[in-house]
Amino acid sequence: MKHKAILISAVAVLAAVAIAGTQAVALKRVVKAGDKATYAMKLNLDFQGTAVDVTFDSISTITKVNDDGSHVAVEENKNMVVMVGGQEMAGAGEDETITTTYAKDGSIIKIEASVSTGDEYRLANLSATLWPTKPVDVKSKWEGTSKGDSAKGTFDVAHSYEVLAREKLMGYETFKVAYSTKETGGGTASSTGTIWLDLKSGLPIKVEGEMKSVPIQGVPVDATFVLTLKKP
Repeated sequence: MKHKAILISAVAVLAAVAIAGTQAVALKRVVKAGDKATYAMKLNLDFQGTAVDVTFDSISTITKVNDDGSHVAVEENKNMVVMVGGQEMAGAGEDETITTTYAKDGSIIKIEASVSTGDEYRLANLSATLWPTKPVDVKSKWEGTSKGDSAKGTFDVAHSYEVLAREKLMGYETFKVAYSTKETGGGTASSTGTIWLDLKSGLPIKVEGEMKSVPIQGVPVDATFVLTLKKP
């Protein structure tokens, strides 16, 4: 009987661990001023039939966190290399700085860019992660909308997400999330892919995606990309 009691206790403990391991997470972006993350970007563009490959490092620094939950991030894009048809374009890779204010829900409030193309808001809305309003776990789905603004040249964007799995990546416990974003109300740009989000902070650890008809200097372009967090 004693051994049976021990076995029952062990099963109960394992069951409790299993339940705790699948507990839903209040997934959101948690930041403080001074937080910094460096990423490597690989971008492959089909520019009207010409292959354009771009690589650069992106350093994102949180400069301000507001009382309403919004925050400001300064993104410095450096070491840019542009290859056109397999040949490097000398002087084509210019360093740039983009300052973005994010709302608490992940939507874009304001963008200031050192090198403006006029397409910053449309690209940012397609790339934004809108956070779920309730805790999520594997198989959870949620949706959201980025509202268009004619003054900024943007359209409504429909966002949808699904948690595919929990995975450990680069030492982080993450949700592997499939996402889809698509302009509506006249816009034709869209993006689909997979993003790995740190469970504790919502920090993107890796993003793999495909974009269709996204505006690059006013020209609709198809592209694929991989964004990967670089270890400190």
